[in-house]
Amino acid sequence: MRILFIEPPKDYWFLMGEHLPPPLALLQLAAYLEAHSPGMEVDILDCRAMGLDWRGLERRLEAEQPDVVAVSGSCTKDAYIVSWTLKLAKEINPEVYTVTGGQHYSALAEEIMWGFPHIDFIVRGEGERTLQELLRSLERGRVPTGVRGLTFRHGSQVVSTPPQPLIDDLNELPMPAYHLVEESMDCYHFEMMAPGRRYAIVEGSRGCGYSCSFCTQSPFWGHRWRGKSPERLAEEFEMLYSDYGVELIWLADDNFPLDERAERFCREIIDRGLGDEVSWFVQTRADCVVERRRLLPLMKRAGCLWMLIGVESHSPERLRSYGKALNPETSREAIRLLKHHDIFSQA
Repeated sequence: MRILFIEPPKDYWFLMGEHLPPPLALLQLAAYLEAHSPGMEVDILDCRAMGLDWRGLERRLEAEQPDVVAVSGSCTKDAYIVSWTLKLAKEINPEVYTVTGGQHYSALAEEIMWGFPHIDFIVRGEGERTLQELLRSLERGRVPTGVRGLTFRHGSQVVSTPPQPLIDDLNELPMPAYHLVEESMDCYHFEMMAPGRRYAIVEGSRGCGYSCSFCTQSPFWGHRWRGKSPERLAEEFEMLYSDYGVELIWLADDNFPLDERAERFCREIIDRGLGDEVSWFVQTRADCVVERRRLLPLMKRAGCLWMLIGVESHSPERLRSYGKALNPETSREAIRLLKHHDIFSQA
């Protein structure tokens, strides 16, 4: 069976300025399939990096004729583009299986299945195990009713199976399959922060220990936080720098906790000689910065270039309505501390 992961043609996200990130979700899913289903043929088509428009994508689908087309639908802003990509795949080959997942499609899975007949399967929640089990079931010609975390049509019904248990130890995940986009590595960049340098993303954890009312991250990950070890994170940084020449990394924790794990990670980076070679940035809370300010000099030495701080509002009343226990003055103090330590801040 041949599965083609597609990053569709789309514009860059204007909030971040001119940048092109690698398709991390697809790289992670592809790596898991390569590790756990070695007989499966896996490829990634990154239209943005390859400069393919919709006509170019159409030609590639006609030429490659995959058995399965999978597109990640993590953000609502990309939901239409994901749907259009899968519709195009079905128009070219009505027999192809079409699969998507991510936060938008997980939240609205049954509604979407009723309204979009060109989508065959929605992987809800954490995707690695569910996708691998789905493909194994399809290879054997079975209806995937025993695959957890899946929504699909069966006869005249839409079926949602029970949730897939979360992976307990994220260190067991294989390294993302950057080798599948190696020819595009020069294209991944972030002009605002590091012009001319190769850019990549490392997922440090899944979930968040907080439950702000405006955010989907905590419920999507089952109100549970799981993190990779400092050693594993440093290994990913080293792999990206040594094998692919990456010099800017987004350490994409939903909320990077400035704790003992963060300290061990920084020391690992410094010990491996990466602090002067690789710049990186994180998202964190203002109160974490203020309460654990002693870590800021170490983070700077380890290459931390930038922190995105969740300020949300200057109004205490509004913050309370969000369920965010944060004082606006704490946010101001966090920005002052980052400026003092020469770490760029964005609120």
